[in-house]
Amino acid sequence: MLLTLDKGFGDTRVFLPGTYPGIIILRVKPVTIEKLNAALDWFVKEIIRADVRGALVILEEDKYRIRRKPP
Repeated sequence: MLLTLDKGFGDTRVFLPGTYPGIIILRVKPVTIEKLNAALDWFVKEIIRADVRGALVILEEDKYRIRRKPP
């Protein structure tokens, strides 16, 4: 699983979901260690409900979106 701030990894034409272990793009503003840690802590508690293997996850401070491999 790749954890990054680089929005370029969100291009599903290049990084097709399902062809890699998974990508989590963090989108918090301003980017501080405290905000990153808070978002990750919240997400780890939420991730129990969603399978993110091989998916693209856009993680914001209090929400996330998951893009999976097309059927």
